[in-house]
Amino acid sequence: AGKNAVYTKLDLGASYVVPWKWETSASLKLAYYLMNYPQNSTGRSDNNYTLTTGLSKKLSDVWSTGLLASYSTNQSNVPANTHSKFTALLSFSAATSF
Repeated sequence: AGKNAVYTKLDLGASYVVPWKWETSASLKLAYYLMNYPQNSTGRSDNNYTLTTGLSKKLSDVWSTGLLASYSTNQSNVPANTHSKFTALLSFSAATSF
C-alpha cells in the first residue's frame, strides 16, 4: 500500500430509466473512470468502461424484484490490472414500515 495506492480519479456516467412492458422499469447506464497513480513505481493508469442494463418490477405493495446485467472492461498500462468481467444480479426486496 502506501504511496503506490495514492490515486486521482475522474468518474463520469450517464443513465436513462424508462417505464417498459409488463409494468416494469428499464434502465441503461454507461460509466467511465480514469484512475492515475502518480506515485506508483509503475506510473499506473487505468481506463474503465462499464455498460449496465436492468429491469425492475413491483410485485405487490411490499415486494419488488430486479434483474441487472453489466459488462466492465479495465485497460491499464500495467498488464496485471487489465481485465474484463460480466456481472448478473437477481434481487428481491421488501419495503415495510414499523
